[in-house]
Parts: sequence; structure tokens; C-alpha cells
Amino acid sequence: MQAILTFTRRVAASLAALLLLSIAPAWADPALSILQQTGLLGTWAGNCGATASKDNPYVIYYQTDKGTVRRRLDRGMDWAALDGAVDNAQRLTKTTLRMTMRNDDPSWDDQNGMTFETVVEVMGNRARSLSSTSGDGMVFIKDGIFTSNGNPVPYLRHCPG
Repeated sequence: MQAILTFTRRVAASLAALLLLSIAPAWADPALSILQQTGLLGTWAGNCGATASKDNPYVIYYQTDKGTVRRRLDRGMDWAALDGAVDNAQRLTKTTLRMTMRNDDPSWDDQNGMTFETVVEVMGNRARSLSSTSGDGMVFIKDGIFTSNGNPVPYLRHCPG
């Protein structure tokens, strides 16, 4: 009886190990590797030579100690920096990726926790949002145009350092 119990435990342990190995990639944060592959990690701004301001915000995609990706919006010293999480990323084409982002900072006030699905085009040292829709369906950017005013979304440059 003891031999059967030991055998059953070994089989159960082996099956559990195989199951864990088969689903382990689902645990990995794909956002980090995708942002690395597309070159989106780092600091982006309309004018890297000027300081961050409301008219020249810096968008910073960075890796945490836990291997996740965050996004910080720096609007200069007169405005609180706004932080958020990149919860998911998916490469669509060689130059585009889709990200699910979440406002994750008390400075967002009533917009804290809001989610967005955003498609970003990255071409070398230039990037811009092609679309952005909130989790509740509000469209902010469509086909590279701000829906609020009809203006094109500007390209941001990858800042050195």
C-alpha cells in the first residue's frame, strides 16, 4: 500500500510540474519584452532639448524591479507627474503595438484606475499614438487624430539617456 501511495504522489507531482511548465509563459509579463523589442522603453518627448512642461510632456516607459512596465507622464515642475501601469502589450506589426494601460497613481484623482487600449506606432526614434480608447468605450484618438479637436497626434522623439 505504501508503494502505491508513493507512486501516486510521484505521478501527481510530475503532472503538476508539467502543468506548471505548460502555463508558465502565461505568467510572464509580455509587456516588458514587447516594449524592449519595439524600442519603446525610455523617455519620449516632442522636444528632448526642452524641459518637461504641459506643452512638452515627457512620456517615460520604464521597467520596475519586479519586471513589469510602468508609464510616467512628466508635465514639468508645475504639475504632478502621473504614473500608470502597462498591463499588457501585443505586437501587431513590425512598427505597431497595442497596449492596455491603467492610470495607477493617486494624482490622477477620479481618473485613477481608468484603463485604456492604445495602439502606438514606433519607427526608429519616433513614436505616436494611432488610437486610444478607454475601458468604457470613450475614443480619444482615432486614426492618429485627436477626437476632441481634430488635430493630428504629434510624433514624440526618443530622448537620449
